[in-house]
Amino acid sequence: MNVIEEQALVDDLRRRGDHLVRAASLSCTAEQYRSAARKVGRKHGWRIRTFLVGGGAGIIVVWTDREQTDLEQRAVMDAVSTGRNYDEVLEEVRRQNLRPVDGA
Repeated sequence: MNVIEEQALVDDLRRRGDHLVRAASLSCTAEQYRSAARKVGRKHGWRIRTFLVGGGAGIIVVWTDREQTDLEQRAVMDAVSTGRNYDEVLEEVRRQNLRPVDGA
């Protein structure tokens, strides 16, 4: 796993608790990536699970002990019920939750 791949993994895990990557786009083998992802998890104190999907065409990394925020749970319910993209729904829910700060 190179530095760019590691940063993308960490960013996605922090932002949403999971990360999906196509195996063909990696700088290493799928097994090397999965091993490196678990090392990244240990480095941050996160419990990480990795899964091959699509017959090995992709890898999903999941931060198993991460708790969802209320906004994330709302976005999941909305995305599942409407079939919309989760990231788009989450961004929309976060924007709706913004409030102006008085005295600024």
